[in-house]
This record gives sequence, structure tokens and C-alpha cells, in this order.
Amino acid sequence: MSVDETSTGLAEQNEPEGEQPPASEITPTNSVVSEEPTDVPSVEQVVTAEVVPNQQVEAATDQHNEGIQILSQRVEQLAALLEEANVLSSDRERIIDRLHQENQQLRAGEISQAVAPLFRDLIRLYDDLKQTGKRFEERADADMKEISRDFKSFCDAVEDVLYRHGVERYEALEGSPFNSKEQKALGVVPTQNAGFDRAIARVVRVGFRTDTKIIRILEAEVFRFTRGAALDEATDNEKAVSADQPTEETGK
Repeated sequence: MSVDETSTGLAEQNEPEGEQPPASEITPTNSVVSEEPTDVPSVEQVVTAEVVPNQQVEAATDQHNEGIQILSQRVEQLAALLEEANVLSSDRERIIDRLHQENQQLRAGEISQAVAPLFRDLIRLYDDLKQTGKRFEERADADMKEISRDFKSFCDAVEDVLYRHGVERYEALEGSPFNSKEQKALGVVPTQNAGFDRAIARVVRVGFRTDTKIIRILEAEVFRFTRGAALDEATDNEKAVSADQPTEETGK
């Protein structure tokens, strides 16, 4: 027998029989542990089960509200774009109308410029016919008067042609004030009446114009106020006498 076995046996013999080891040192081998049933949910699980759906509902509501806000922003952006498109469309229509008007004015100007030589030729013919008719009218022969009437009828025909093309004749009465915008002075007629100064003395050629401009300006002779010849002569004589008389300073 070994030494260890001997010491162990002596220790077992020396232990008192009635003593029990401490309870803390007792290790049960076949103890029965009561376990709770696993199928019954705990309070935490119940609370969690109730909180999770609420959180999901709130998250869905927040997502829905966010979607509505985004949709409202898109609608506002579309409304702004639509308004801008309407403004651009109005500007485009206004530009088109202006270009159309300018095109019409340009075409009207080109047509007027192309027809202007015709108007001038007809006006020249009108002057020639009128002068010829007046020359024949001054003769005493009755046949010449008839020819004069014929020439005047030609003038009326030309005037009708001009009128159909938008050109009409305009005249000025003798004694009416001279207007440099519509009349041209070909000569001056002296007058001793101050009231006739710068008034029409005689119309040489009538004028022709459209609604917007003058094709041929009226030509006339204009009165100009002057002193009488006798008064001018007396004044000249007085000046001559004054020049011949000696002055008091020189005695000459």
C-alpha cells in the first residue's frame, strides 16, 4: 500500500460520523428543476408586438406625407413651367404679328415705290393737257373752245385714274396763307397791302398727295408786302438833298 492510500484511510477513520458537510458544499446530482412553459409570451414580447405595428403605421404615414409634399412640389413646378410656356407663346405670337405687319408695310412700300413713276408720268401728262387746253381757250375761234373742252376732259380722266390709285388733287385759294409744308413758292408778287403778305397770289400747279405723303407739292406765286414806288422815290430824293446840303461843322 502506498503512502497516499494510507493517509487517506486514516483521514476517513478520524472523521466523526454525525457531522454533515456544509450545505454550500452539497452538490445535488439528481435535483429536479421546474421550467416555465415556452409557449406563453412574456410582457416584453407583448409590448414589442404592440409597438412594432404602431411604428410601422407611423412610418407609412410619414412616407405618405412626404410623397404628398413631393407631388405638390412637382405640381407647382409644372404650373410654373406652364405659365412660362404661356408667356413665351404670347411673346412669340406678338413677334409674329409684328413681323407680319412689317412685312406688309415693306410690301406696301415696295409697291408704292414701283408705282410712283407711273404717278409722276400721269401728273406730267395732266399738266401738259391742262396747259394745252388753256392755250386753245384763249383763242377767239369757237372750234378752239371745243378743243379746250376736250383737253379739260382729258385732265379729268387722268385725275380719275390717279384717284382710283389713292392719289387726289389738292389746291389752294388765292389769298390764303402760304404753307411751306404743302406748298412751294415759285415767285414773289409785290403788294402794298400788308394783309396779303405771305399769301397765295396765284396757283401755278396744283398738288397731288395720298393719305400718308405728298406726291407732288403745290406750286404757287406768293404775295410779298413792299412800299409804294412814290414813297420810295420821295425817300430817295430826301436822302440826295441831305447829302448835298453842307453841315454846320464843316460849313461846306
